[in-house]
Amino acid sequence: MIKIVKDNNEKVVTKGAYENFYKPLGYEIVKDQPTKIEKTDVKPVIEVNTKKDEAEKKTSKAVEYKKR
Repeated sequence: MIKIVKDNNEKVVTKGAYENFYKPLGYEIVKDQPTKIEKTDVKPVIEVNTKKDEAEKKTSKAVEYKKR
């Protein structure tokens, strides 16, 4: 993201938006800001798979019950 300014109007936009839209309008780059990467909670693959297996077991039990 970059900070751009024209007269008293300041905006924080992507570099692509600046190049394609704001630069032809006369905006100037004030400051380059590094992109912030947010950490997200990542669940182990094993935990996700076990939940899927439990759902399949419940479904197969329901089908088996209907057969009776």
